[in-house]
Amino acid sequence: MNEKVKNITGKIKEKWTGFSKAIKIMIIAIPVAIIAIIIILSIILSHKDRGVLFSGLTTAEAGEIVTAINSLGVTDVTLRDNGDIVVPTENIDSLRMQLSVQGYPKNAKNYDIWNDGVNLWSTDTDKRELQRQQRETNIAATLRNLDVVASATVTLDIPKTRDYVITETKEVPRCSVLLKLRSDDELTNAEVRGIFRLVETSVENLTIDNISVTDTLGRSYMWISEEEELNGQKDLSGVPVARKRLQFLSELQNAITGELRDSLATVYGDKNYTVNVSATLNYDAKKVESTEYVPVDGTNTGVLDHDQHVIAYDRLDTSGNVIGTTPNADLSPDYPTIEGLVDGQDYYYRKDENQYDVTNIKTTIEKDGYSIDRLTVGVAINRTNLTDGERDQIREWVAAAAGTDIANVAVHNEAFALTTNNGTTVGDGSLGIYTRPVDTFRNTLLFVVIGLGVLLVLLLIASLFVSKSRKRKIRHRQELALAAAQASGGDGYSGNAQNTAETPQEVDFNIASLTEEAGKDSRETILKREIADFAKTNPEIVASIIKNMLRDENH
Repeated sequence: MNEKVKNITGKIKEKWTGFSKAIKIMIIAIPVAIIAIIIILSIILSHKDRGVLFSGLTTAEAGEIVTAINSLGVTDVTLRDNGDIVVPTENIDSLRMQLSVQGYPKNAKNYDIWNDGVNLWSTDTDKRELQRQQRETNIAATLRNLDVVASATVTLDIPKTRDYVITETKEVPRCSVLLKLRSDDELTNAEVRGIFRLVETSVENLTIDNISVTDTLGRSYMWISEEEELNGQKDLSGVPVARKRLQFLSELQNAITGELRDSLATVYGDKNYTVNVSATLNYDAKKVESTEYVPVDGTNTGVLDHDQHVIAYDRLDTSGNVIGTTPNADLSPDYPTIEGLVDGQDYYYRKDENQYDVTNIKTTIEKDGYSIDRLTVGVAINRTNLTDGERDQIREWVAAAAGTDIANVAVHNEAFALTTNNGTTVGDGSLGIYTRPVDTFRNTLLFVVIGLGVLLVLLLIASLFVSKSRKRKIRHRQELALAAAQASGGDGYSGNAQNTAETPQEVDFNIASLTEEAGKDSRETILKREIADFAKTNPEIVASIIKNMLRDENH
């Protein structure tokens, strides 16, 4: 075994010593350059300006989340086939918090289970601890994006998973959240639900019952579902009503704006329009009562409930007493009397009274919410020219889409002028649409590195071919010298011990037979003549070659 190793190492050393200095440098430099290229490419490609917001989503939920992200003003969203939603890295924490308040995601987890700090030598305990720390940091950073939260401290207790056939106890993860609020106002139920959902979806097997949320003022928050809140569980946050109404107004305007953006982007392109929605809401409670009377079918009256008929006819008696009263009485009769009657005049009285019942429908509507008093929409189109007909069509369509009157829609056309340090504009003249800047430095660096790598490989291949060709020429020249020495019969050998110099490896032998000057004689004749001439003119070289041959034969 040792002999084989020695033979292999000996052959390697022999090959290595046979290389020239330039070849040795290239053999060392090219692998180093390739390794450096791989490292540089790894650094460039590992630099991510985009990250995964949520992963493993269903198609339906992914579509809802993408729509919600667009409504929040982030349009650079990518939905992968595996259900991952990819957004710019700087928007991840903010989007997670805002989507958590809206109740997203319902099923997916929003954390990375592998930490960049884990290396080849990390133990399982190290990995679990790094995962826990990473989750705590990510959750706290996300909570800080909530407007009312100044800072957050998250503590996770994640038990070690034990895969045994029989287990006596089952440990569950727990989480505590300490919030420092920007003011003394308590969190709303919606904000509390968002925090609970965020923490719950960040740790596997974590439930709402094992989450505690407390602020620095010592107030503890409990989970109150939407149903419980609608069924009478009051919001004890102490947040002013005006703030809630302002938040609702903003959400309403954003929802309408998002719908209009989707439609306008389809027609004019993503960067060729702007839209603004302004609404005025009326939160006054309204109570409306209406009464409707319906007569009996086929009549214009109703059902007779009571009738009364009175007829009186008489004359004054001779004593002048009023009919219907006793003589000399001061009481008036039950029916009207006519003044100015004289004795013996006639008196007539008649009364008819009918009372009907009809169907009475009474409706009471009590509205406790809001109504839109005014909704205005402003649209700007990236066009230098817009006809009145096109403008009216846009106004009519926007009014129908927003649910407002056409008089409340304004459309303006102008070539957009967007400037940037590293972007381009296209359009009318020097104005136009801004296109996303390209990282030219990064792309140029990538191409330069790839080009250098290709150049080094080509140089290595060329040097190998040149070295092989040079060795072939030297070997051929040595063969010619040996043939010349044999042809001369050893006449040129002086036997002097001083002529023991080695044959130079790179002697420029001017042999005409190797060129096109070999004229008319045969190649063999010319070769013999030139070998003889070479032996006469270079006796030292020929002697050295013969001496080496004799030494090899003796060994």
